[in-house]
Amino acid sequence: MVQFETVSSTTNYWFIRAGNNGGKFFQHFKDNGVVALGHADDVGLDYEDDHQFSDAEKEIIIGSTRNFLSNLGESPSQISNKSNQLNRFLMTMKPNDIVITINDNSMMAGRVLSEAYFSSIGLDLHTLRDDTSNITCEYLLRCNVDWGHSKYRGLIPLELEKAFRFTGSIMQFTAHDQIKALNHWLFPIHFVENEVCCTLRISSQDNLSNNQLTKLSSFLDELELISAYVENSIDNVEDVNINNLLSFINLHKEHYNYALKAQHLFMSPGHQFIQLPGSLIRKYIYGGLLAALLSPEAVAFEGLPQNLQLLSSPEVQLLVQEYREVRNVSILQTSLAVNLSRPSLPHINNEENEDSSGSGWGTIRSDQTAL
Repeated sequence: MVQFETVSSTTNYWFIRAGNNGGKFFQHFKDNGVVALGHADDVGLDYEDDHQFSDAEKEIIIGSTRNFLSNLGESPSQISNKSNQLNRFLMTMKPNDIVITINDNSMMAGRVLSEAYFSSIGLDLHTLRDDTSNITCEYLLRCNVDWGHSKYRGLIPLELEKAFRFTGSIMQFTAHDQIKALNHWLFPIHFVENEVCCTLRISSQDNLSNNQLTKLSSFLDELELISAYVENSIDNVEDVNINNLLSFINLHKEHYNYALKAQHLFMSPGHQFIQLPGSLIRKYIYGGLLAALLSPEAVAFEGLPQNLQLLSSPEVQLLVQEYREVRNVSILQTSLAVNLSRPSLPHINNEENEDSSGSGWGTIRSDQTAL
C-alpha cells in the first residue's frame, strides 16, 4: 500500500532527550509509548496518576520549579533555561506534533497523542535487554507518543546530527533545512506546499560508478516525462500503452522543461532526496509512479483523489510493468540496491510489527509502508 503524506504547516517538530548517559531511557520511552521530562520531579507535585494538567496548573508547575531552582542557588541563566524547557513541554508541544529522541547509536520519531499529564508509575522496559536495563524511569511529566522504530544514527542527514549536539532536554526544530531533512527522513513520499518530495535509499555497500548514478538520474528525469504523459491521459486512460508512452518520451525528451531537483549527493550507502514542483495532480502522479516503478508487483494506493483513480487502473498498472521491462529498471535497482526509504512514523491505523533487524532505514515495497 502506497501512502501519501501531506505535511501540515502547523506541525511542530521537537527533539527530546531520553535522559542522560547517552539516552538511557530511549527504550523506556519506546516500550511505554511516552515521552517524559523530569524537570519538576522535586517540587512536590501532588496529582492523581494520569491527571491532565490545566493551563493554570501548568503555570503553577513552571513557577514552582523556578522557585525551587532559585532556592538551590542556580544562576538566573540556568533557571531561565530549565523553565523555558519546561514551558515547551507543558505549554507548547501539542498532539500531532512530531518528537525525535536519540541514544548513542539510534534515533526514532513519534507522533504526540496527548497533552502533558502526571504519572508516578515508573516506566520499566517490557523486555530486559542488557545488564543495565533494569533501571526505571521515574520522570513525572509525560505525554503519550506513537513511536516508530529506531534507525541507525550513522545514516541521518548532517543537519540533524548537528542539532543533536544540543545539551538541553527539549528543543524545537525551527531551521528550514532541518525541517526539510526531517520530512524527508519521516516520509518517503510527502507533499510540502507545491512540491512532491521523495526519499530514495541506496543500500549498496560498493563504490558507486558514475555510470550507475547517471542511469539513476536519467530514470528519475524520464519519470517526469512519464508523469506528464499520464497526466495528459487522465480523460483517455484506454489509450494508455507502452508504445504511446515511448513515442511521447522520444518526442519530448530533448526539449522538455525538466523541473526535478536533487537536494543531496549520492552516498553508498545513503539517501537521495528529490523534489518536483507542480500541480496537485502532478505531485500524486510522480510519487505514485515512482513507488510503482520501484516495486516488482502491482501496488495499491491509499487516499487518492477521485480524479486520480487511473493510477490504480489496469492500463496504468500494465504500463508500469512493461516500462520496467523495457528500461531494465530491476537491473538498475539491483546495481544500486535502491528503493524508496522506509517511513519513520507509524501510519494511522497501521498495525505492522517492528522489524528489529538491520539499520532500521530499510525500503518499502507494495506491501510495506509502515514501520
